[in-house]
Amino acid sequence: MKNIMALTFRQKQEVLEQIFREYRRDKFNLKRLENKNFYPELNYGIVREGKQGYQSGKSKIEHYVEKKEELENKIDMFEEIVALLSEENQKIIIHEFMNQAPNNWWMDYYSRSTYYRMKSRAMEELLFYLNL
Repeated sequence: MKNIMALTFRQKQEVLEQIFREYRRDKFNLKRLENKNFYPELNYGIVREGKQGYQSGKSKIEHYVEKKEELENKIDMFEEIVALLSEENQKIIIHEFMNQAPNNWWMDYYSRSTYYRMKSRAMEELLFYLNL
């Protein structure tokens, strides 16, 4: 907890922006793997030299399956952590970092000082759960 409190508001925000960039990249990669076609294709116009056995194809599929499971676990864990946040903190984190809402989305809900105070608390709570 001391580590989190030592960071400035801007540093906390930068850490979370990096984490959420990685989260969005992982979601994109997972979607790409889910849409990947694992069935072999026949290309009659291409001649390949060398020996290609079944082993390389099998290991390639296993690699994709392992990568997909790893991404699913990472994304699920992260979404569970966000779900642990209090309702107000969850709302701020989702709008600010997950959905990347427009910069002034909060004006309908909070005053400027209330928003920044709540955003700071939300970032601290999320960083606490992420054990950073």
